Amino acid sequence: MTLLCAEFFWGAASEGSDRLSDAHLLIDLRFPPFGITPVVAFGALSLAATIVIIITAQLTRRAVRRLDERVVSRSLVALQLLRVGGRAAFALAPTWAVALLPYFFESMIRASFYPLFNAWLIRRTEEGVRATVLSTTSVANALGQVMGGPISGAIGNLYGIPAALLSSAALLFPGALFFARANGLRGGAIRAPDNPEARFANG
Repeated sequence: MTLLCAEFFWGAASEGSDRLSDAHLLIDLRFPPFGITPVVAFGALSLAATIVIIITAQLTRRAVRRLDERVVSRSLVALQLLRVGGRAAFALAPTWAVALLPYFFESMIRASFYPLFNAWLIRRTEEGVRATVLSTTSVANALGQVMGGPISGAIGNLYGIPAALLSSAALLFPGALFFARANGLRGGAIRAPDNPEARFANG
């Protein structure tokens, strides 16, 4: 249940950010500069982000085979907390040049998180119910998107796009807390798995 709650908040947080990040750059930060058309600028930005995501995801997939499960558990929670900070920095950035740094930073964190998360989830799920668990968490994420998108949109209409992006960053935080609970983290202690020395490469 805690994992489903985490997925719900992650979905709620992602919808507002995915829909409003480009609008924040375009409307609030006057991106792109130098008379470049928005179509060309955002196309180049999307291409650069895609390259960053591919490289980060590939490096993460290679690293995950060598990481102990305890390290992965800690890393997953830390990555979510870093996303909160990165998204808040993007929302509060004074210029487009400053905003692009947390923009790419969060893209890298997001790309690093999901290969680790999928490995963690598969490793901790019995084979007989694995498909059900994977589909259920996806449904929880989708429900979060349905609920969180209108909330961030309403905040954006009332207080501006930066406030909406801050609300989506705030929604990431309870997701990180629920995931920490699902990980068995309490007061810095980690509940050890049945085989503490097991590695994902052997899973």
